[in-house]
Parts: sequence; C-alpha cells; structure tokens
Amino acid sequence: MKGKDKQTNAYYYADAAVELLKIIASSAEEVRERIPDAFIGKLTDVSAHSSHSFTLDRTRSLAEQDLLPETRQLLLMVYEHFLETENERSRHRLAEIEQFRNNKIEQYRELLPEDADDEDADG
Repeated sequence: MKGKDKQTNAYYYADAAVELLKIIASSAEEVRERIPDAFIGKLTDVSAHSSHSFTLDRTRSLAEQDLLPETRQLLLMVYEHFLETENERSRHRLAEIEQFRNNKIEQYRELLPEDADDEDADG
C-alpha cells in the first residue's frame, strides 16, 4: 500500500512540478547551479504525469504569480534546502526562537491573575 501512496502523492504534485520546473529554468544560472540534478530529475519524472500548462509572467514577481499552493510549498522547500545561506538560516532560527519565547510568555501571563504583578511589587 505504501508504494501506491507514494505514486498518488507524485501525481498530486505533478502540476506543481511543471510550474516549479519552469520557474527554475527561468532563474539565474547561479540559482540553477545550486539545485541538484537529482532533484531536477525527480521533478521531471513527476511532471511527466501532468498535462498542466503554465506560463511564467516575467513582468511579475513570484509572489504575484498565479501559482498552485503545492508549487509554493515546493518553492519553500527548494529555498530552505538548496538556496538559503547559513546566515539566513541562523537569522530565521533566532526569529523562530524569539517568537516561541514571546508566545510562551503570553501563555503564562494569561494563567496569572491580573493583580499578581501588583502583589509582587508590594513585596
């Protein structure tokens, strides 16, 4: 059953693979060079199961393109795995840690009675 699930998943992403291949093909050479040939090969194999037609509008940014949600997911994965620098990765991790910390502080504040801060100040 597992093999069938993998194949169904590949079909699910076939249209997104078509879009992503066009985006990669239109990218700068230094970007294309950072994406492994094996990954491009997998995208090509998966896209063979699609009859989806996609035209990249070079006058619009990727954010403005009419992309499938699955294509956006794959773009994020490509960025995180192949294009993001160590410095960017570190900044993102620090931002995630800070957000987690702030969320926890808010959760604990909601658990405390409102006058708890006043009692601490009085001693």
